[in-house]
Amino acid sequence: MPTTTNEKGRDFGKSTTQTTKPHDTVVADSSTATEVQERRIIEALRQRDCTTDDLRALGIYQVSARVFGLRRKGWDIRTVLFDGWSADGYRHSRMARYSLLSGPEAD
Repeated sequence: MPTTTNEKGRDFGKSTTQTTKPHDTVVADSSTATEVQERRIIEALRQRDCTTDDLRALGIYQVSARVFGLRRKGWDIRTVLFDGWSADGYRHSRMARYSLLSGPEAD
């Protein structure tokens, strides 16, 4: 089935679990389960620092709640707040940029 692109740049005729890069596991699982979203956050933060918008683009919509949950599990994630423009064009004060400092200690 050929794929076509709509006005937002999304492909039709292609499963949401298919990826263009086989190693791109951050995009591969579109589940909204908390554990899956937390795994996506960790995978993204291992690659680079991410803003709230970066993580929302990965399908994580309660970013601060997910980061809070990861901290409770022992992940050391730094949050830096800044004023800026979101991807949707709105100005926001206190946007967040997250950095992964370390993972939980082994038992």
